[in-house]
Amino acid sequence: MGKTKNRKKVIICWLVGILAVLGCVFAFLWIHAGQSKAAPNTGGMVVAEGTTEWDKTLSGSNSSAGIKIPGYSNLTIYRSADSVNISLVNPKGNPCYFQYTLEVAETGKTLYKSDLIKPGKAITSFQGKNIPAKGNYTLLLRISTYSMDGKYTAMNGAQIKAALTIV
Repeated sequence: MGKTKNRKKVIICWLVGILAVLGCVFAFLWIHAGQSKAAPNTGGMVVAEGTTEWDKTLSGSNSSAGIKIPGYSNLTIYRSADSVNISLVNPKGNPCYFQYTLEVAETGKTLYKSDLIKPGKAITSFQGKNIPAKGNYTLLLRISTYSMDGKYTAMNGAQIKAALTIV
């Protein structure tokens, strides 16, 4: 009878442990699913956490953690519009200037190259050039970074692929 009691305790402990692990996994996935939702801005560009949330999201982070790069997933451009309205962000607290270059992968043509953007600032619209015909494309967003010491030394950068829709 003692062995049966011990066996039940072991089974119950295992079940409680498995449920605890599953609960942690579910909580982790639920929290990160909420964080990965991106809010679209006026131009169809999707910026991770929304461009207005960068200060709140990054204010508690350690500035020595490196350069913070925003995420972009898609952009819609209206051929008939006078300007392209998107937010090209340099998150507050970055130790460098950003320069964005937007290129259509299929054509190799540059839609836009920004001036240097200070940390905490963004370009919200620009005059695009080389806009392709209506359709779906791959947009390459190249982010070049430069030191803020007056020498503008090139630092690490990033390249982000996003879906581009021309309507």
